[in-house]
Amino acid sequence: MKTTKFLFWYFSNFLKELWFNIILVAALFIGAEIIMMCYFLFIKPLIDTAVYTKEPAVLIHWGIIYTAIIILSFCLNMLKGILFSKLRLRIEQILREYFYKHSLGIPPQIIFSKQSGYILQRMLKDVEGSLELISRENLTAIGQILSSIFLIWALISLNIKLAVIGLVTYPLFIFNLYVIAPRLRPLAQKVQEHYAQLSAKIQETLQGVNIIRAFGIERNEEKLFISQLSSYLSAQWRFLFRNLLFGSGIPTFLYFPILGLLVWLGTNEVMHDRLSIGGFMSFILLFMTATTPLRGLSVLVSSLQPTIASIERLYELYQYTPFPIRTTYRSLPAEIKCISFNGVNFSYDNQKPILQNINLKIPRSKIVALVGHSGSGKTTVINLLLGFLKPTSGVIKIDNIDLSEVKLEEWLGLIGLIEQDTFVFNRSIFANIQIARLDASKEKVEEAAKKAGLYEFIMSLPDGFQTIVGERGFSISGGERQRIAIARIFLKSPPIIIMDEPTSALDKETEGKIMKELKNLSENRTVFITTHRTSLLKMAHFVYEIRDGTIFNLKECNTSDAVS
Repeated sequence: MKTTKFLFWYFSNFLKELWFNIILVAALFIGAEIIMMCYFLFIKPLIDTAVYTKEPAVLIHWGIIYTAIIILSFCLNMLKGILFSKLRLRIEQILREYFYKHSLGIPPQIIFSKQSGYILQRMLKDVEGSLELISRENLTAIGQILSSIFLIWALISLNIKLAVIGLVTYPLFIFNLYVIAPRLRPLAQKVQEHYAQLSAKIQETLQGVNIIRAFGIERNEEKLFISQLSSYLSAQWRFLFRNLLFGSGIPTFLYFPILGLLVWLGTNEVMHDRLSIGGFMSFILLFMTATTPLRGLSVLVSSLQPTIASIERLYELYQYTPFPIRTTYRSLPAEIKCISFNGVNFSYDNQKPILQNINLKIPRSKIVALVGHSGSGKTTVINLLLGFLKPTSGVIKIDNIDLSEVKLEEWLGLIGLIEQDTFVFNRSIFANIQIARLDASKEKVEEAAKKAGLYEFIMSLPDGFQTIVGERGFSISGGERQRIAIARIFLKSPPIIIMDEPTSALDKETEGKIMKELKNLSENRTVFITTHRTSLLKMAHFVYEIRDGTIFNLKECNTSDAVS
């Protein structure tokens, strides 16, 4: 029942628009199998006629028929291969596009609570694994199974006695399929879980390579990797061994004794003139073909276990849905006078409260700072303000409008964000600034770079604005990355700016240089800052302190000694 649920979800969500293509390709696979059977079915009349008449014309006649079958089989297999390849690529496109788009809407608390390798594993390897549901081998097996009705009829028409004995194999194979083989799936799931952990470890190592080298813990990390690799390979071996046993070992053990018995009985039938030589050869070849679907089905069911496990894991990712989509939204006013937190509480998954009874106001065109020690909840407040998280209770209001009633895209369109560790894409400097306004002209991007104090640095580079910054901006300094973030805000020119520890990762000299741009950026805008730095607190009109998830002090500031 559980398997049916996952398969129905998979087909109804991702393959429903391709039903005609799937049926057409499956029909071609069935047709190809039936044509193959014709080879063996025609052996009886060919041999019997040729042996008894000894006329060359008979061979020529059947040679023409066999040539026509070969040409038809070739054309059908080519058409089958082309349509199958296009179908497979289309399914892959649908899956990868969907899960990439879906990952962009996963609530941040889910992403924060999982290793990035966990989600990456599902978007890459599990999507690839699920594609095996529509693999060439599986469709061939399905074609063989459906065409076995024709085969059974052919066997009975040749010799009913031998057919009954041969068909004894069917219940034996079916027992192997439905009782033994499904036990492979838990093993397949363990293999994929270990693979996800291995992927996460490799990704973690690459991201933390400087720390690993700086602390001289290469050997320790190597041991951890080898331990995880050993667990993965051990799980893989257990799956492969049982897959070999149930997928081909037991079916082969059942098949050959019965084949030998049929050869012995068939020979006896020929000796007593109850079966012709051609009929005997045709029967044996057709029997071998008739049991191929069953042996193939055993392999199919075994190989489907990791495929269904991949689909289950994709379903798990699918359940991490974005916030519920409202049918109606309230429009924001042209000018926002105040943003307020009213009795806001927040906790992750109803665990220990992170924020308790938060009340604060961010007036229009004022700079509000939030201070507090690391882990006190400052970044959580920002994520709530951005709409990335929803309050457990309480309400965030934009003027008198509940933020949850506002379309998130409209709200974020009014905000510019500068983070502690500015994220830059592995693209050109121009493209990294332009993400703030994708339709911005070259002149507008250059103007924003000048306002951010970045223009001279860019022009000193050999490729100027087209310089590729590397993964996470590896090729430029932290100060230049922050200037890119500032340039983005100048380009977007939003009425609201949120800064999360914008200078904490910078040295005093670099911070001093950037402060001028931050002051210019904040003019006539509503600004919310989390910070420890006194230089930024000097800019603030109001300062809130947060401790143990609670705001306990509010001061209106006009001097640098506003907060001790």
